[in-house]
Amino acid sequence: MNRFLSLKARIFLIFGGLVTIIMAAVSVTILFEWRQLILKDQIQNAYAVTQSFSFSVIDALIENESSSHDRYEYLEDFILNFARKNKEIKYVALYDDRNHLRAHSDLTALAREQLHILLVPSYGVRVYPDERYGWIIRCDYPLTIAGKHWGSLRIGFDAAPTRQAIRKLFLLLLILTLISLALILTVIYLFTRRLTYSLTRLVKEMDRVELDSASFEPLPTGNDETGLLAGHFNAMRERLIKSQQDLLEAQRQLLRAEKLASIGRLASGVAHEVNNPLNGIKNCLYTIRKEPANRQLTEKYMALMEEGLAHIETVVRKLLTFSRQSSRHPSHININEEIRLVLSLLAYRLEQKRISIQTELNEQLPPVFADGQLIQEVLMNLLINSYDAVAEQGRVIIRSGRQGDDRVFVSIIDDGPGIPPELIEKIFDPFFTTKGEGEGTGLGLSVSLGIVEAHDGELTVSSRPGETVFTIILPIAANEERHENSAD
Repeated sequence: MNRFLSLKARIFLIFGGLVTIIMAAVSVTILFEWRQLILKDQIQNAYAVTQSFSFSVIDALIENESSSHDRYEYLEDFILNFARKNKEIKYVALYDDRNHLRAHSDLTALAREQLHILLVPSYGVRVYPDERYGWIIRCDYPLTIAGKHWGSLRIGFDAAPTRQAIRKLFLLLLILTLISLALILTVIYLFTRRLTYSLTRLVKEMDRVELDSASFEPLPTGNDETGLLAGHFNAMRERLIKSQQDLLEAQRQLLRAEKLASIGRLASGVAHEVNNPLNGIKNCLYTIRKEPANRQLTEKYMALMEEGLAHIETVVRKLLTFSRQSSRHPSHININEEIRLVLSLLAYRLEQKRISIQTELNEQLPPVFADGQLIQEVLMNLLINSYDAVAEQGRVIIRSGRQGDDRVFVSIIDDGPGIPPELIEKIFDPFFTTKGEGEGTGLGLSVSLGIVEAHDGELTVSSRPGETVFTIILPIAANEERHENSAD
């Protein structure tokens, strides 16, 4: 599993690491170059002092060449005085032309090295750690004049101050490097933070976007790429809001169209329910006109006309209740009453096809917290589907009951041919229908599923040849009330 690493962290790590490497390389290079310059200066100084002193030593050797005494004895005091006057000198050693040590500023060294022979003269300057004197700059210089070789001069200079200077230089350069690196990394961090701030805010806005213009603040735009991205996101969101509004309007139109289609399919039954009482009223009026003086007959037919008009009023009221566009507000409803209302509207149509309607309703069901108008529409869609599925003299069973402690169910069972298994998962798709052209819109089940899910319910289907079962499952009112109270 890949671990998430933010863009800000990546930029900071990459550029911070690159800058650190470059700064370290530059600092090491500068330190090395300064060290070389310091050493070169000290070496040149040591060489110059040794060369200058060698002239004095040669002069002393020449002056004492004819003396009967050992000329090197005189030079011991001369060397010792010279070493004492120069604090940076650790020792001075003099070798004769046969490379034997003849004089030394350190008498203990002379006693220790009186048999020491410089086997291979190596003239020049060398920096190294000595066991006795520590770090020294040793300069070996030949004592030669006019072609005559008198021996060699060796002077050891104290290298500790030089090393101390190099150490101080290292510490100073390290501190400057760390300060510079800290400043550069701070600039990089602030830059990456500013660079990624708009992107981070954009991601957060994308996560919480609800296409609700009231809760959205447009992202600030700028004259760089992140500002351009923020501007495009603002524009995209406006397009999404417009698209959502268009989609909602289209859904409302589809719901209205599906409802009108359902009402249209009820038209023949409603027309019959209204037409029969009207024909009876017309016959009553005809009879009354024939015998207007017959008061007893007139009262009898007036009662029959009132009964017919009351029947017409009931049918029209049921139809208006089903078709009216009212605001959707859930309330406590009796699911069995909604079933009976829808059945009364479909009664004539079901009788035309001589379909047997069997109701198995649990009269002890608790109220359901739902929108009655929408539940009627779901029941109407499912019953019309069953009507279309069964043959003449078919059978439809409507069953209601409890499911667990907090839900009720309504099952509509028909003995039609069933739904092929490969189509079961598609029947709730919008505009999908197995009916012939002009017999359905393909929206009934899709709309019904949306209504049931909006009520925190379920709409399930099971089918096999000879039996198809659609089941509506809805929460009872008590649970919904508890939910409302907890929300408050």
